[in-house]
Amino acid sequence: TQWRQVGAIPLRFQTFHPQGLVKIGDDYFLSSVEIRKSTQRFPTLQGGFDRDTGEGQGHLFRFDSAGKLTADIRVGEGTMYHPGGIDYDGKDIWVSVAEYRPASRSIVYRVDARSLQVSEAFRWGDHIGGIVRNPEDDSLHGFSWGSRRFYCWKMENGKVASSEVLNRSYYIDYQDCKYIGQGEMLC
Repeated sequence: TQWRQVGAIPLRFQTFHPQGLVKIGDDYFLSSVEIRKSTQRFPTLQGGFDRDTGEGQGHLFRFDSAGKLTADIRVGEGTMYHPGGIDYDGKDIWVSVAEYRPASRSIVYRVDARSLQVSEAFRWGDHIGGIVRNPEDDSLHGFSWGSRRFYCWKMENGKVASSEVLNRSYYIDYQDCKYIGQGEMLC
């Protein structure tokens, strides 16, 4: 496919390491990880991990069509500071924030696109690198570090029901996906 650029917006703020992007009306939302101390690899596995947690801060930036920052919403807590790909379902922006290492843990948030209020949806025992919301069947879909596993979550009676499948195309890593309707997403 031959790509043709249709526009560009120079951003007038520090973006750190961008992860996901959505456009809502005239505004854009960008998830990004600010790395304050890089992770360090262990010589051998420690507690099942190949590296430490490092240090950082998760951001969900809102900016306008001129590239001006209009909000910096901090997401995550403690060692969970790495936001992934994001999605918008018509009301909420969905963002997962994980430790910056594989097979770790995450918090899945919903952020009201109007009020910018952040609410925790649930916690998960794996690094969720991106999340997609399917409003047609009230489900969320995500993928682990390196897209090795795909997850599906449904809220039922205040509890999270889940299923998972292995990515048979293990050589393809997904970063940011969007729900496009009829049970499909574009990654």
